[in-house]
Amino acid sequence: MTKKQMSTLFLLFLGYSIVYLDKQSMAFSLIPFTDLYGFTETQKGAIVSMFYLGIGLMQIPIGFLLNKLNTKWVIVTSLVIIGVTAIIFSSLSGSLFLFIAVRFISGMFGHTAYPPAATLAVNKVMPEDKKSFAQSILLSSLGVAALAGPVLFASLAETNWRAIYWIVAFFALVAAVGFTFLMPNIESAKVDETEPDLPIRQILNNPNLWIMSAGAACVNFIVIGAANLMPTYLSVNKGLEMSSLGIVAAAAGIFLLIGGIGSSFVINKWFKGKEGHFVGLSMIAGVAIICLMPLIPAGNDGKLGLFLIMSAGNLLTNAAFTVLYSMPLAMFKGKAFSPSFGVFSLGGIFGCVTPSVIIGAILDATGMDYKWMFIAFVVCAVILYILMMSLRDHRIEGGVKADYRKRDVVHVVNKYHLR
Repeated sequence: MTKKQMSTLFLLFLGYSIVYLDKQSMAFSLIPFTDLYGFTETQKGAIVSMFYLGIGLMQIPIGFLLNKLNTKWVIVTSLVIIGVTAIIFSSLSGSLFLFIAVRFISGMFGHTAYPPAATLAVNKVMPEDKKSFAQSILLSSLGVAALAGPVLFASLAETNWRAIYWIVAFFALVAAVGFTFLMPNIESAKVDETEPDLPIRQILNNPNLWIMSAGAACVNFIVIGAANLMPTYLSVNKGLEMSSLGIVAAAAGIFLLIGGIGSSFVINKWFKGKEGHFVGLSMIAGVAIICLMPLIPAGNDGKLGLFLIMSAGNLLTNAAFTVLYSMPLAMFKGKAFSPSFGVFSLGGIFGCVTPSVIIGAILDATGMDYKWMFIAFVVCAVILYILMMSLRDHRIEGGVKADYRKRDVVHVVNKYHLR
């Protein structure tokens, strides 16, 4: 890779880490401030879900807007919004409506823009044979957040939950300044301007886009659901204090990073052309391991067992997540990429919204019986495998390409086999 490509990838990786760190902040801060203000599990779930709903509502619009806007400034603006809303959130007290409203705004105008803009930057800057690897590097930043989040936030959750958001705001605003002055210009790598804009109906006519979107919903239901609900489960059912929880979660977070980066090597060596198969099997294996948690004793005696289960589960589930979210780079091309990725991401956001609402309501109704959380994860993993096996071997690359010499519009067949 060239110097420009490497510097762009490095900056995008740092930005992605901050985006995931902000999501991690909710997992740790929700426990103390919902207890402080007497919020129920359902109300706590509403704060998380409205955040992801805000992201979901803008997924398709931002997909089309990214073809018109400067990618660099979209990234900078999203980081500024994340930082400012974190500061505002830290100043609130007592009002469920305001907690929900601020996180909703953060999701809609901050978190919505960064992932598709970063992915579009990869699509513009990276050579074709490096795009999937570069995307896997970006997505492995989830492991950085999973490692840094517990270290930074666990002790603060017990003493001053507001400081969690001050840290997020600091990193986000500093990163925005860094992107402003250090990120190279990538707009020179635009898609072919002779390629016509695509009508939304033509993009939505690809059945594999909807299969991928449903798969993203299942993956995020498990990955994000576990990230948001597991700290409470470990605290309530396993008797871990926040400091102990932070140590276990941080150590296990290393395997999120390994799973994200290592997945690209595993795919190239053993699953080339069978990426969908890998996604389904890896997620089923990861969930099966996570479901061993109820067998581990509570308290200090169970720390090692919980660490091993979380490590193996993190590695496998994040490997599935990373591969699935890298597949659109090979499936969608040209001006169809951003809107197609928006539809794909919308499914993922649906998967982020639903676990906190559904599982939170079940926990309230069953007296905090967490077996239903594990059952829900198993069901989603099985559905994901079925979806991945239903992808076609040859599919339209998310749209069309102009060819005025032969016909007005020709379909481009994607040679990237997924099973």
